Amino acid sequence: MRLRGRRRQARLHALVARQRQAGVVADDGRAADWVRIRREYLSDSPLRAVQFSFSVDPKDNRETVVFYWRDTKNVLQLALEDQVAAGTAPAAVLASGTPVNHIRVARYGTPSLVLARCANYDQRQYEPIFRLSSEIMNKFRAAMAVKTLVPAEMARIRGAGELRRREEGSGRSAGKRRH
Repeated sequence: MRLRGRRRQARLHALVARQRQAGVVADDGRAADWVRIRREYLSDSPLRAVQFSFSVDPKDNRETVVFYWRDTKNVLQLALEDQVAAGTAPAAVLASGTPVNHIRVARYGTPSLVLARCANYDQRQYEPIFRLSSEIMNKFRAAMAVKTLVPAEMARIRGAGELRRREEGSGRSAGKRRH
């Protein structure tokens, strides 16, 4: 299953959301384009589903793979994430094999475990975990053909946005196209 779309920046911490409602923080109106690819697995697989998400916003490009386990006695999901500063084309980000910089393990009945790269700290002891996570991410990119799917879907999103802007500029609405 593939999904694509455009959303307003939705990842707001509860405190920031309350401040925005109170008028303390201004809404900057940033939008993000995103593509999601989800694969469901049969009941004989240890995984229930895997979801790949790639989003582009004015601040950064973010790529996430979430593995959902079928047997949820211990681990519910594993999320691997990387991000690159804005301005890099999605195709270039995907082709470069950006290393994972954030790992999250959601566990049943206990707090999640999170490991994130920190530039100011010596994290050599965690390097094998980041390296293995990056290898898993690269294998998933290849298996799901994201290097070709994501740039094509992003082009469709941007093409639809351009069409909408042109129609708004000419006074026609998207629902009243001439054929």
